[in-house]
Amino acid sequence: MIILGIDPGSCLTGFGIVESISGQYKHRAHGTIKPKTKAFNDRVYHICNELSKIIQQYNIDAVAIEQTFVNKNAQTSLKLGQVRGAIILQVMQHGLDAFEYTPRSVKSTVTGYGAADKRQIMDMITMRLRVPAKDLTSDSADALAIAICHLQNTSLITNGVL
Repeated sequence: MIILGIDPGSCLTGFGIVESISGQYKHRAHGTIKPKTKAFNDRVYHICNELSKIIQQYNIDAVAIEQTFVNKNAQTSLKLGQVRGAIILQVMQHGLDAFEYTPRSVKSTVTGYGAADKRQIMDMITMRLRVPAKDLTSDSADALAIAICHLQNTSLITNGVL
């Protein structure tokens, strides 16, 4: 099973692709989508267009995306919600399911601690997927963590634990 994890943002969107082979996780790719334009709608279009290419290139089976948290700035939260909605629509147009996870559940699944900081997530991703820390951004590390979270939850459901 090949999972695309997405850490959505209107300026930077992290993506990470993890494959589960016989219960072992294998890193396939990761990166950060950085739209060059300032216009919001153009950025959303660019993000969705790039994710569409990634879905096709890596033959993705399912997508896991981080749920929105309420930001102190209402405008920022609304923009993030718009980005997430566009991404989920793009995913569904490819015939894929989009699974959502809270930041706390991702952190808890990957590090064992729901309030883990960015460094702890990066350290666990580096250790579990053997990706050099210098090659990761916080956005791509979060996206890889989201993909792992989905794979672990899928495994628990398949094995009747959840």
